[in-house]
Amino acid sequence: MPVKLKVILLSIFFVSFLSCHEGKNNPVRGTQVVSQKFSAKVNGQYWSATDKHALLLKDGTVNIVGTMDLISLEIKISDAEVGKFANVYSSILFINPKYLYDSELYETYSGYCNITKLTDDRVEGDFNYSCRGNNVSDGKFVLDLE
Repeated sequence: MPVKLKVILLSIFFVSFLSCHEGKNNPVRGTQVVSQKFSAKVNGQYWSATDKHALLLKDGTVNIVGTMDLISLEIKISDAEVGKFANVYSSILFINPKYLYDSELYETYSGYCNITKLTDDRVEGDFNYSCRGNNVSDGKFVLDLE
């Protein structure tokens, strides 16, 4: 490949790279960037999902799932709207990485989920529940809907 062509391709790559990252580091003035989070205390220990998703299903159900290390939490709110919901479907999964079939899933319809904001593309709120002696408290979520 000729040197001129290499220089041109490298220039295009760097301009593209810099333009993609410029907006993330310098948001438009007047906009507020809110990071996504899904966190709680699980049996008294701080937990914050490293992999998190919030889905708005066609029937109006909001499904929130997150995983950190070997613990996964899920909350499912049928006919979701802004407000407090009691006895929503909630689960906690303790993953056994050696033997997945030996992982422990606990499901419940207890506790509450309080949705403080729900738009076509974002959901925010807080939650608490317990499953078979496992406490999930001080839960908070701010997530983009997929």
